[in-house]
Amino acid sequence: MGPEQTTNDSNDQPVRDLGAAVLMLLVLVPFSTQISEIFVDPSDPGFGSQDFPKLIVWLGIALSLALAAKAIWAMRGVRAPVSISFDQLAGPALLFVVAGFYIYAIGLFQYALPTLALLVFLSAYFGNRGWKRTILMPLCAVGIYYFVFFILFGIFEERGTILSYDSYGFARSVRSLLGLN
Repeated sequence: MGPEQTTNDSNDQPVRDLGAAVLMLLVLVPFSTQISEIFVDPSDPGFGSQDFPKLIVWLGIALSLALAAKAIWAMRGVRAPVSISFDQLAGPALLFVVAGFYIYAIGLFQYALPTLALLVFLSAYFGNRGWKRTILMPLCAVGIYYFVFFILFGIFEERGTILSYDSYGFARSVRSLLGLN
Protein backbone atom coordinates (compact mmCIF):
# COMPACT_ATOMS: atom_id res chain seq x y z
CA MET A 1 0.00 0.00 0.00
CA GLY A 2 1.58 3.26 -1.13
CA PRO A 3 1.49 6.61 0.65
CA GLU A 4 -0.99 7.99 -1.90
CA GLN A 5 -3.54 5.33 -1.01
CA THR A 6 -3.11 5.91 2.73
CA THR A 7 -3.64 9.66 2.25
CA ASN A 8 -6.72 9.05 0.12
CA ASP A 9 -8.15 6.61 2.69
CA SER A 10 -7.67 9.16 5.48
CA ASN A 11 -9.40 11.77 3.29
CA ASP A 12 -12.39 9.47 2.82
CA GLN A 13 -13.06 8.96 6.54
CA PRO A 14 -14.50 12.45 7.17
CA VAL A 15 -16.72 12.05 4.10
CA ARG A 16 -17.98 8.70 5.41
CA ASP A 17 -18.56 10.24 8.85
CA LEU A 18 -20.50 13.14 7.34
CA GLY A 19 -22.57 10.73 5.26
CA ALA A 20 -23.36 8.62 8.33
CA ALA A 21 -24.34 11.74 10.29
CA VAL A 22 -26.65 12.94 7.52
CA LEU A 23 -28.30 9.50 7.21
CA MET A 24 -28.86 9.36 10.96
CA LEU A 25 -30.39 12.84 10.93
CA LEU A 26 -32.65 11.87 8.00
CA VAL A 27 -34.05 9.12 10.20
CA LEU A 28 -34.05 10.79 13.63
CA VAL A 29 -35.53 14.18 12.74
CA PRO A 30 -38.76 12.74 11.26
CA PHE A 31 -39.01 10.36 14.23
CA SER A 32 -38.71 13.31 16.62
CA THR A 33 -41.84 14.85 15.14
CA GLN A 34 -43.87 11.70 15.84
CA ILE A 35 -43.01 11.15 19.52
CA SER A 36 -45.99 13.21 20.65
CA GLU A 37 -48.25 10.63 18.95
CA ILE A 38 -47.19 7.90 21.44
CA PHE A 39 -50.00 7.06 23.83
CA VAL A 40 -49.34 8.16 27.41
CA ASP A 41 -51.16 6.15 30.05
CA PRO A 42 -52.61 8.70 32.53
CA SER A 43 -51.93 6.32 35.41
CA ASP A 44 -48.19 6.10 34.58
CA PRO A 45 -46.24 8.19 37.11
CA GLY A 46 -42.86 9.72 36.40
CA PHE A 47 -40.84 8.59 33.38
CA GLY A 48 -43.59 8.05 30.80
CA SER A 49 -43.87 6.32 27.47
CA GLN A 50 -42.83 9.45 25.52
CA ASP A 51 -39.84 10.28 27.70
CA PHE A 52 -37.57 7.36 26.74
CA PRO A 53 -38.03 7.84 22.96
CA LYS A 54 -37.41 11.59 23.40
CA LEU A 55 -34.21 10.88 25.30
CA ILE A 56 -32.94 8.43 22.67
CA VAL A 57 -33.89 10.59 19.66
CA TRP A 58 -32.45 13.80 21.14
CA LEU A 59 -29.26 12.00 22.15
CA GLY A 60 -29.02 10.54 18.63
CA ILE A 61 -29.54 13.96 17.05
CA ALA A 62 -26.91 15.52 19.31
CA LEU A 63 -24.38 12.77 18.53
CA SER A 64 -25.14 13.02 14.80
CA LEU A 65 -24.58 16.78 14.85
CA ALA A 66 -21.32 16.28 16.76
CA LEU A 67 -20.17 13.69 14.20
CA ALA A 68 -21.10 16.02 11.32
CA ALA A 69 -19.23 18.93 12.94
CA LYS A 70 -16.17 16.76 13.52
CA ALA A 71 -16.26 15.54 9.90
CA ILE A 72 -16.64 19.07 8.49
CA TRP A 73 -13.80 20.27 10.71
CA ALA A 74 -11.57 17.41 9.47
CA MET A 75 -12.48 18.09 5.82
CA ARG A 76 -11.51 21.75 5.90
CA GLY A 77 -7.80 20.92 5.73
CA VAL A 78 -8.05 18.22 3.05
CA ARG A 79 -6.20 19.20 -0.11
CA ALA A 80 -6.60 16.00 -2.12
CA PRO A 81 -9.86 15.51 -4.00
CA VAL A 82 -12.36 13.36 -2.18
CA SER A 83 -14.22 10.91 -4.37
CA ILE A 84 -17.27 8.85 -3.54
CA SER A 85 -17.99 5.79 -5.64
CA PHE A 86 -21.29 4.02 -6.20
CA ASP A 87 -19.97 1.03 -4.24
CA GLN A 88 -19.50 3.22 -1.17
CA LEU A 89 -23.10 4.45 -1.39
CA ALA A 90 -24.77 1.12 -2.22
CA GLY A 91 -24.62 -0.31 1.33
CA PRO A 92 -25.96 2.76 3.14
CA ALA A 93 -28.61 3.26 0.45
CA LEU A 94 -29.78 -0.36 0.81
CA LEU A 95 -29.96 0.02 4.60
CA PHE A 96 -31.92 3.25 4.21
CA VAL A 97 -34.44 1.53 1.90
CA VAL A 98 -34.72 -1.45 4.26
CA ALA A 99 -35.35 0.96 7.17
CA GLY A 100 -38.16 2.58 5.16
CA PHE A 101 -39.76 -0.81 4.47
CA TYR A 102 -39.40 -1.68 8.16
CA ILE A 103 -41.26 1.45 9.22
CA TYR A 104 -43.99 0.75 6.66
CA ALA A 105 -44.23 -2.91 7.76
CA ILE A 106 -44.78 -1.93 11.40
CA GLY A 107 -47.98 -0.20 10.31
CA LEU A 108 -49.08 -3.37 8.54
CA PHE A 109 -47.99 -6.09 11.00
CA GLN A 110 -47.33 -4.26 14.29
CA TYR A 111 -43.94 -4.46 15.99
CA ALA A 112 -42.83 -8.06 16.50
CA LEU A 113 -42.81 -9.61 12.99
CA PRO A 114 -41.19 -6.71 11.10
CA THR A 115 -38.57 -6.31 13.83
CA LEU A 116 -37.74 -10.01 13.78
CA ALA A 117 -37.47 -9.93 9.96
CA LEU A 118 -35.27 -6.81 10.09
CA LEU A 119 -32.93 -8.27 12.72
CA VAL A 120 -32.58 -11.53 10.78
CA PHE A 121 -31.82 -9.54 7.60
CA LEU A 122 -29.28 -7.31 9.37
CA SER A 123 -27.66 -10.28 11.04
CA ALA A 124 -27.17 -12.01 7.68
CA TYR A 125 -26.21 -8.74 5.90
CA PHE A 126 -23.39 -8.05 8.35
CA GLY A 127 -22.00 -11.56 7.98
CA ASN A 128 -23.38 -13.58 10.87
CA ARG A 129 -23.88 -17.22 9.98
CA GLY A 130 -25.51 -20.12 11.74
CA TRP A 131 -29.02 -20.34 13.12
CA LYS A 132 -28.05 -19.14 16.62
CA ARG A 133 -26.75 -15.79 15.42
CA THR A 134 -29.10 -15.37 12.50
CA ILE A 135 -32.41 -16.50 14.02
CA LEU A 136 -32.15 -17.25 17.74
CA MET A 137 -30.43 -14.00 18.76
CA PRO A 138 -32.95 -11.78 16.89
CA LEU A 139 -35.82 -13.79 18.37
CA CYS A 140 -34.46 -13.27 21.90
CA ALA A 141 -33.83 -9.58 21.17
CA VAL A 142 -37.43 -9.06 19.97
CA GLY A 143 -38.72 -10.76 23.12
CA ILE A 144 -36.53 -8.59 25.36
CA TYR A 145 -37.40 -5.38 23.48
CA TYR A 146 -41.08 -6.24 23.60
CA PHE A 147 -40.92 -6.88 27.35
CA VAL A 148 -38.95 -3.69 28.09
CA PHE A 149 -40.84 -1.25 25.88
CA PHE A 150 -44.39 -2.59 25.85
CA ILE A 151 -44.58 -4.09 29.32
CA LEU A 152 -42.12 -2.21 31.54
CA PHE A 153 -42.32 1.21 29.84
CA GLY A 154 -45.98 0.88 28.87
CA ILE A 155 -45.54 1.98 25.24
CA PHE A 156 -48.52 0.60 23.37
CA GLU A 157 -48.57 0.12 19.63
CA GLU A 158 -51.21 0.79 17.02
CA ARG A 159 -52.98 -2.19 15.56
CA GLY A 160 -51.62 -3.39 12.24
CA THR A 161 -53.75 -3.11 9.12
CA ILE A 162 -52.96 -6.66 7.92
CA LEU A 163 -52.10 -8.44 11.18
CA SER A 164 -53.53 -7.19 14.43
CA TYR A 165 -53.11 -8.60 17.92
CA ASP A 166 -53.97 -7.23 21.34
CA SER A 167 -50.64 -6.19 22.80
CA TYR A 168 -52.34 -3.65 25.06
CA GLY A 169 -54.44 -6.20 27.00
CA PHE A 170 -51.51 -8.60 27.33
CA ALA A 171 -49.10 -5.89 28.45
CA ARG A 172 -51.63 -4.43 30.94
CA SER A 173 -52.14 -7.83 32.56
CA VAL A 174 -48.39 -8.45 32.86
CA ARG A 175 -47.85 -4.90 34.18
CA SER A 176 -50.53 -5.54 36.82
CA LEU A 177 -48.91 -8.84 37.73
CA LEU A 178 -45.57 -7.06 38.16
CA GLY A 179 -47.21 -4.28 40.22
CA LEU A 180 -46.55 -1.55 37.65
CA ASN A 181 -50.17 -0.34 37.42
